[in-house]
This record gives sequence, structure tokens and C-alpha cells, in this order.
Amino acid sequence: SSGINAEWPLRPGEKKVKLTKKTLVEEVKKLSNDEKITRVMSLAVQGRWTKWEDLVQVDLDWKEVLYGFSPSMLSFWLNSIQDTLPDPVNLRRWGKAFEAKCVLCGWTNCSQIHILCSCRIALEQGRISWRHDSILNVIVKWMKIGKVGATNSFKKSDQLATDKILFVKAGAPRAKKRVKPSFWHDGSDWKILMDSRSAPYQIPPQIVSSSLRPDICVYSLSRKKVCFVELTSPFEENIRLWKAKKQLKYAGLVDDAKSNGWEASCLTIEVGARGFVSMNTHSLFRFFGLTPKDSKTARKEISKVAIKCSHFIWISRCNPLWSHPARVC
Repeated sequence: SSGINAEWPLRPGEKKVKLTKKTLVEEVKKLSNDEKITRVMSLAVQGRWTKWEDLVQVDLDWKEVLYGFSPSMLSFWLNSIQDTLPDPVNLRRWGKAFEAKCVLCGWTNCSQIHILCSCRIALEQGRISWRHDSILNVIVKWMKIGKVGATNSFKKSDQLATDKILFVKAGAPRAKKRVKPSFWHDGSDWKILMDSRSAPYQIPPQIVSSSLRPDICVYSLSRKKVCFVELTSPFEENIRLWKAKKQLKYAGLVDDAKSNGWEASCLTIEVGARGFVSMNTHSLFRFFGLTPKDSKTARKEISKVAIKCSHFIWISRCNPLWSHPARVC
């Protein structure tokens, strides 16, 4: 007969907790969420997203989702996460079709991973690289913003630096702390090269002679410093595998640049086809001078671009013609 303002029955070692409406609602919500997660993880198909590792959840608020996504795009995104899109494999499993052929290449087991990432015709036509290059374009844009911001911040802080000890009078404001130097601070001739399907580049021979082309090459001839950045946009389940492959692929390139007297490094960034980004995305943007706020904004933009591109690839899955649309930004 206990009411809202009663007390929880105590177990040995427990503290008294007053049972108010607020605490009751919180406990019920917690129990409900735990039950939902347990139920989802038990599902063979719909629960796959619960096992994704080393990924940041897509950080979009309801306003961005409701006003930034069309109903078709929102439906695509939510169903793609749960693997409940009406792709040929699912239609066959649901008894809606007898076969699961890809309309474009004829693959006999056409799932959403095939449509979004591995269809042979889609790869040849540039559908998958179009998404990749659209994401890459956003990354380069934010790297340039970080370069400008970091350079300006360091110049301002440099003016405050002095070898003398500055005493502050009582009541006077303290001098600002000097900004920690970023990747960009020690050179004025930085160049950013971006590789794309329509405009490939070549690594400058002063750095290293190689046929390899990481997606981004940032270098300064005066400082003999170079950083390669490699983007991968696979299915979320395969992100860890592709990260390891790319690190192995470009390890030799970094070693060759170092043997030529360059300070060299290679960073990888992974953005899933459904907009989930790797955990190291934040540290990469911070490395290139972005503030924490700008880093978060950049991650959101990258996620939205990946989702928009994948949605367009999805709705074009039965169209054998590809019009090479402009990059999404």
C-alpha cells in the first residue's frame, strides 16, 4: 500500500532512497532501456549495430534529423542501421522475391553492403568513389579552417611571449597563456594535395618517389615535414579491417620519406557508409588545429554527407545510368 512518497524496501548494505515520482520514472526508464538493448542484441540481423567497435555514434539532434533529412532519407538511414532495407536479400528472406540478384552486376546475393560498397558496376561507374570524394572534400575544407585558425592563434600568443618575467599589478587582468603550437605553426609554405577520381595528384619527388597516392598529402618544403591522411568509407562492420589494411599499405611510404630526411607520418580516418565515424576522428581534427567545438561540427557534417551520398546510391540501385553528380557538401 506504499505510495509515491514511500521508501524502497532495503536490502542488506543499501542506503535509504526516498521514492518520489522522479526517481520512479528514472528507474522505469532505465529498466525499459536495458530490456530493449538486451532484446536488440539477441536479434541476428537488427542487432548487428550493437557490436560495432571503435565508432562514434552519429551525433545529430532531433532538429537536424527532422529538418535536415527528407522522409525518404530518414527512413533509409534508420532501416540501413538495422539492416531492414528492402534489398534483394531481405526481400527473398521475407518471401517477397524468389532470387536476390543485383540489377546492375547480376550478383546473386545482393544485400545492402553489396549495393552501398562493393557492386562491381557501381565501383566502375564511380558511385562509391563519389561518396568517398564528397567526404574527403569536407575533411580538406575543415583542415584548411584549422590551418587558418591555428596560425592566427599562435601569432597572437607569440606576441605575448617574452624572456622577461611579467609581474601583474593587483586588480590587473592576467596575461593569456601561450597557445600550444599545432601541426601548422612551424612553416609558412604548407600545401594540401587531395586525391580524387577526377583529379589525381603525384607526391612531390622531393619527399619520396612512389606510385602510391594517399588521399591527402600535407607538406612543407621549408620544414621538410609531411603528413599523409588516408580516408576509407566502408561498411561499418569492416572499418577495423580496412584501417589495418591501410596502415600496412602506407607504412613503407612513411619509412621511405623518413629515410629521405623528412619528418613523416600517416593518419587514417574511417567514415562508415551509414555515417558512423571512427573514434580517432576527433583527435585527427584536433591535430590539424580545430577547436573541440569545430571538431564536433566537422564530425557532424561528415556523417551527414556520408548518409546523403549513400541514400542517393541506394535510390539509384536499379538505374544502370550514372550521371556523375557534383560532390555533396
